Amino acid sequence: MQFRVSLISPHPIVAVEFGGHGILGYKATELLGTAVTSLAGPMTDLQGLLNAIAASAHQSETIQHMLLYDIDGVARNMTVTYAHSVSQCCTITLQYSAAITLASVTEVSSHAW
Repeated sequence: MQFRVSLISPHPIVAVEFGGHGILGYKATELLGTAVTSLAGPMTDLQGLLNAIAASAHQSETIQHMLLYDIDGVARNMTVTYAHSVSQCCTITLQYSAAITLASVTEVSSHAW
């Protein structure tokens, strides 16, 4: 999934491209106009997300591994790429990540065997 967000706070999503299917369970109409922070949750590095959006204004591309939340509120491990887009916008590309997070290890190890 790829979308553009405004560089102006609260960083509303202004365009969405799913590339055939959605990620995180959202439809384009559900995302348009909402703040990109609506994909964040308690384990999201919100400051890292906002810093990467700001850096894109200076033509800087940033790649992060981050927990974002799907439409059901479930944390999903994502690779997030931020790049400069058209004037006053940042292009954000999301892909599911196979990286292992501390949160996922804690969740698995907390279950009874």
